Amino acid sequence: MRKKRLISVFMALTMAAGTLTACGGFGSSGGNPSSGGTTTAAAQTQQKASETKADVKPEGGGEVTTLVFQVNDKGVVDASKDTIAKFEQEHNCKVEIISGFNGWPDYWSKLLTSIAGGTGPDVAYLKETHLGELYNKGALLDLTDYIEADDGVKEEDFASAAWDAVTFDGKVYALPKHGSMVALYYNEELLAEKGYTEPPKTWDELKTMAKDLTDPSKGQYGFMWYELGTREPCFAWWYGYYLMAGGGSVWKNGVPGQDFNINNQAGLDALNLQVDMLYKDESAVPPTTQETALAENGKVAMWMQGCWKIAEYPQTAPDLKWKAALLPGYKNNAHNALVDVYGVLKDSKNPELAYEFVKMLTSEENDLNFNVISGQMPARKANYDKEPYANDENWQVFMEAFQLPETQPKPVCQGYEETGIAVVTELQKAWYNQVTPEEALESADAVAAEILSRNQ
Repeated sequence: MRKKRLISVFMALTMAAGTLTACGGFGSSGGNPSSGGTTTAAAQTQQKASETKADVKPEGGGEVTTLVFQVNDKGVVDASKDTIAKFEQEHNCKVEIISGFNGWPDYWSKLLTSIAGGTGPDVAYLKETHLGELYNKGALLDLTDYIEADDGVKEEDFASAAWDAVTFDGKVYALPKHGSMVALYYNEELLAEKGYTEPPKTWDELKTMAKDLTDPSKGQYGFMWYELGTREPCFAWWYGYYLMAGGGSVWKNGVPGQDFNINNQAGLDALNLQVDMLYKDESAVPPTTQETALAENGKVAMWMQGCWKIAEYPQTAPDLKWKAALLPGYKNNAHNALVDVYGVLKDSKNPELAYEFVKMLTSEENDLNFNVISGQMPARKANYDKEPYANDENWQVFMEAFQLPETQPKPVCQGYEETGIAVVTELQKAWYNQVTPEEALESADAVAAEILSRNQ
């Protein structure tokens, strides 16, 4: 079990609280809509959110407890309608859904604002980076005692990487919603044309095959990275695969948030692999390429992509003959696990009910149903033996990657997202061939150290 010691720093919060939509309607959109549900003034929104925290009286008399659930995933809202209705009936409660946010930044800002204003939800859907920040702030309810007294929730029932993502200093502060990973995809027809019957298993094989499969006359590349941008996930994929596969670790001393550590041989090996394929071999799609559908159009032999494409490709690229495989290994076969979770806020007026709600959302049945709909990996291992995961060889690749001994969740700490963006901005200079890998790693270490020291 991973141990984390995170350093607490509060942010200044100025944005308005999120819009509240009753669960009965399920009318506001999640995910990344162009607008955020019903527009209200900040004061009105705060007042309405406060009202939902109190018990409400139905027309028939008696009191019904209200539970507030904030979510930024339309799929969860849509898939949960009947399940939540059943939960309301069984627990004599009303679940209010806060949704309709304009992407994760909007969601996160409004969640922090509501928590600071005392109108936060009882239960929140969180990225693991958000979970780490809220743990830092002391805003999460420790679920350890609830779990220890509950035969329906056991650590061994979940993938280790998923359980590690919700565990801080030996205590559990959320339950895993799903796992999400990137692996290797390859074009079976392009590999077969060159006589390859299987994908590469090592970095050396990757470089050799990518060079062999590159054909400038056809506009065909041997390989394509997932993304060479400056979003935080670009650092997660770089760290989670290349650095870890090279035997490296972000934290030199093992304590998250201290002694940032990528300016070393493992980091150099990882960055040299990319730069060599981009500019020496010219076998990888360069970062200046604007076309985003090269793989779908049969112009890339091998590429990095997420598990969600298993369900998407049959619709978006029905003629593409592809398979998934583990990412080629170097010193090990490390992959990076992204884990979304459900957490209970410490200020919840109904913590026991909130825990039961989170338990319901992450039950074996819902873990399967919700993730089939969203195209993600279940967090519970029992569902790996059920359809569509059981007999789909592509899903089995991701199930294997999720459970590899070297696989880890993100190395979250206070200021992690800011650090990830700053670091990958420095790495990008090497990807664009503007500086050497050595220079990029040195500057990346420096900016990370400054941010982390500021957050201590």
